[in-house]
Formats: sequence, structure tokens, C-alpha cells
Amino acid sequence: GLGEGVKTSLLTTFLLAGAAGYQAVWGVAHALHTPLMSVTNAISGMTAIGGLLLMQRSSEAMAAHVLAMVAVCASAVNIIGGFVVSQRMLDLFKKPSETDYSPLMLLPGVVFV
Repeated sequence: GLGEGVKTSLLTTFLLAGAAGYQAVWGVAHALHTPLMSVTNAISGMTAIGGLLLMQRSSEAMAAHVLAMVAVCASAVNIIGGFVVSQRMLDLFKKPSETDYSPLMLLPGVVFV
């Protein structure tokens, strides 16, 4: 099991990370939100992989399995939202006469699923 004081240490780490993340996101200028979204997509990718690995290894522990599924779902929402926001930003710079090929970005996902 867990040693004495480990749960408190993990909770403290989680709360400090949450406070630092809150300050980082709300302290960023509006012009820098798109690069920040790229960083959060990378972090969400790591969270999704960690959740998938935990789902594979937590066959007996139901609570760990549920938390892993929640982590994967939350990460997926954040990653998809990041791509939608980035695409909307890129559409601001597109000329009206240019052809839109953005639906073709779904092709790799369809192929691999």
C-alpha cells in the first residue's frame, strides 16, 4: 500500500500544479493563447497516453480504471478543442478565393480507426 503521508504529498502536488496552471493560463496575453493551446495539446497527449496505459494495467482496480477513462476522455476533448481553435485562427488568414481542404485532415483518423 501507500506509505504514511504519501496521499497528503500527492494531494499537495496536485493542488500546487492546479494553482500554477491556473496562473499560467489566466496570465497569458490574448496574442499568445494559440501557442499556449499547442502546449496544452502536448500535455493532453501525454495524459491520454498515461490514461491508456493505466487502463491496460488496471484490470482489478475499478477506481483506477474509471479515473483512467476520465483522463482519456478529458484529454480527447482538450486535444480536439485545440485543433478546432487552431483551425479557426488559421481561417482568419485565408483568402476568400482559396479552396478549403480542412475536412481532409480527418482522413488519417478515419484510416487508423
